[in-house]
Amino acid sequence: FGPVPPQTMELIHTIRLRWLAMEIGFEKLLLKNNRMVGYFIAKQDSPYYQSEAFTKVLKFVQQHPKTCKMKETNGKLTLSFEQVKSVDDAVDALKPVLI
Repeated sequence: FGPVPPQTMELIHTIRLRWLAMEIGFEKLLLKNNRMVGYFIAKQDSPYYQSEAFTKVLKFVQQHPKTCKMKETNGKLTLSFEQVKSVDDAVDALKPVLI
């Protein structure tokens, strides 16, 4: 069929990013001003916070303090990454979180 158009590849990477974000436990993901912020599940009593996925996130944050920052503001837990300039950068930043 020929090469895949760039717009289609961008859409494919966007879907891949959304899947990664959901697997990590983000309800919402924001890419703006070369920064990516993932918002975790709002319910603090959610079973997610006892899951293996969240344990991996915590371990990643502890091992990479210069790469990402986790904070809680107004009862909302977020994980942020700096220097994320594209959807591809966002995918590359999130892939190692669940390893």
